[in-house]
Amino acid sequence: MRRPRSPSFQVTPKGERLDSHFISSLSRPFYLLLAITTASLVAGVWRWQASPSMHGAIAFVMIWATLDLLFLLAALGVLYEKPQRRSEPRAWLDEELVLWVEGRPFRARASDGSRLGIGVDIGFSELDAATRQRALDLFHKAAIVTLRFADGKVLQARIENRQWGPRQQHLHLGLAYRFANIQDERYAVDLAFGDSARLQENLDRRHQGKSILGALAHIAVLAVIEGSKNLWWQLRNLWDLAYGAMGRTLRHGKTKELT
Repeated sequence: MRRPRSPSFQVTPKGERLDSHFISSLSRPFYLLLAITTASLVAGVWRWQASPSMHGAIAFVMIWATLDLLFLLAALGVLYEKPQRRSEPRAWLDEELVLWVEGRPFRARASDGSRLGIGVDIGFSELDAATRQRALDLFHKAAIVTLRFADGKVLQARIENRQWGPRQQHLHLGLAYRFANIQDERYAVDLAFGDSARLQENLDRRHQGKSILGALAHIAVLAVIEGSKNLWWQLRNLWDLAYGAMGRTLRHGKTKELT
């Protein structure tokens, strides 16, 4: 804090969207700490081989260095911002529905929802090869779908994104509602947030306790996956920057030779 005696307060922005991946500038000191920690682990491996009489002390230090490495990777994973195309969070759902695409019905299940959109999962494993291919072609081309819920309510939605499962046996659709009137919007709000039992279930899922080892294992997995994404994204950007500069230099040199 630059002025501790006169602090300022800024309201956290709400409803912001991010169209591409982004690495926060706060990552920079963590790269330095990560490099130092990695170097200390390499030195520890060398000392382990060079000083057999100090294995106990070296192992103790390396265990803590490994934990530091995981926490640093976790911090980098947190600072790796993914695209945020939703203007508000979605609540977990588990609702059966029928999804119509160009006059053809498909059984589906809602996985999450909000006031503005809904996530829908569709399985194609029970279809034969020819029928599955026709269904895939429909969903590749379709832009607008119709949702019929269990209580008979019908809503229209626009396909925002498609996520295909392995061998295209499963499809997850991110849909944005197209409301015809205020009643449709009220139904969407009630579907996502109006059921007190569902809200309590979501709270229980979020606050579900973990053991110390389970929490540590969870952090380790997320650290390796998300932290590696941060490093890979940064290395790829550096490579593109260096390669682009080299290409511009080579092109500039060739231009001079020609002139």
